[in-house]
Amino acid sequence: MPNQNDSPPVLSGTAPTQPDYILCKDMIDLQITNISGYNGLCVNFSAKDLTKTIFGIEIGRAGFNYINQQVIWDNVVVGTVSRSVVLEAPTYNELLNIKASNGGQTLEEMIEVKKSASMPFATSAEIIHINGSVEFEFGVSDIWESVCCLSAVVAKHRNQADYSIVSEGNYGKGTISILTGVYEKDSLVYRVPFVVKRNDIFGIERRGDTISYLCNGKAFYTSKTKSTANLYFSALIVPKNARVDKIQVNRDVYGDLTIKFNERATEHSVESITKAINYQGIVQDISLSVTNSSGLKSATTLIIKAPNALSLPVLSGTIPAVSDSTLFEKCPDLSITHEGIYDNLHVLFKTAHPQFAHFAIGRTSKVTFETDTRKVLYNGVTIGAGNTVADMAKQGLIITFNSTATEEGVEAVTRAVSVDFPADAQDVMLSLTNAKGDKSATTLTIPAPSS
Repeated sequence: MPNQNDSPPVLSGTAPTQPDYILCKDMIDLQITNISGYNGLCVNFSAKDLTKTIFGIEIGRAGFNYINQQVIWDNVVVGTVSRSVVLEAPTYNELLNIKASNGGQTLEEMIEVKKSASMPFATSAEIIHINGSVEFEFGVSDIWESVCCLSAVVAKHRNQADYSIVSEGNYGKGTISILTGVYEKDSLVYRVPFVVKRNDIFGIERRGDTISYLCNGKAFYTSKTKSTANLYFSALIVPKNARVDKIQVNRDVYGDLTIKFNERATEHSVESITKAINYQGIVQDISLSVTNSSGLKSATTLIIKAPNALSLPVLSGTIPAVSDSTLFEKCPDLSITHEGIYDNLHVLFKTAHPQFAHFAIGRTSKVTFETDTRKVLYNGVTIGAGNTVADMAKQGLIITFNSTATEEGVEAVTRAVSVDFPADAQDVMLSLTNAKGDKSATTLTIPAPSS
């Protein structure tokens, strides 16, 4: 219950007139105080156009545990990060006998498919790295079977779907006869016990490593199988004219940012972490405010005129706790985005003495590198090329992607890069540059690998 005797927190400081992408780093007079302490205190960054707003923690200025969304100061967890929910219609990498309409929010089977044939499917281009969700409504025809899932692989069959909701039913005379269940790898793990109504919105959500299944925003089942792998949305639909409607995805990338501090937070850590927040987006006003555990808001809200950083390629990820020659292979949250445009995006691996660093692009189940042509292939398709061995000795490894590259492919290739040092090991810095020469605001540096 709120403390009736509490006082509002105090926020003060001079908003920078020309901030860079780390919004508050030059605010030498920033002050955040709260008479009742910092446990439950929330620092809020908000913007008007959330679909073009990405807030993050600048690595090197504060610690961040991506899996648990924890902020760390001086090796102590002092709070957690959350974002407002921003739902988007998905885009699709592949559609088999399915038509997408309504901006991608509706999927409908195009042709009648024989029982022995492959089930029509749609797979999204978007990736849920850690937190995120998908929601949807099962449309009805005379009879239908629809599967909506989140999966660590691009699911083209029910047995590939890690976390799915399956709807099977008949529709007639204004009523629906439905069997709806939760399936994991095509095994029924939970039968929905309530009566499903038309227009019910179902969802699958991940927070941390926990998967929940929802109906109209309320969880009705939590999976016993945890996951931190990248997840893709897929839909599988039969028969003809069966459909899924109102599909929206939240990738927990865009949105307002809230940092909720705990009992270990101090004025110094709160102010330091506030100064470590970075921004990617359009030119717009960013509001900085503070709310305490009693729900009292600071009398002052600071308005920061954010720069235009939307055109920059965006690189983020957590440096592996133990660095070795595989570099970013063990970085589960590695993210490389550029407004969906990867043509002429350059991924650069650099060291202080490139002539003593030998980089290689390894072969994986999806990634192939042709040493003679320097071509990089993903799922058998050429998506880019590496620079020559002679050039690597001068500049480090530079991978230039083409118009067929996707976020998934770029990240997979980046994870496949390894390094060998014939002499002393060196720090390895990862950065991005786009076709215009714009560099990613963030770089990631792996300490000199131990092996």
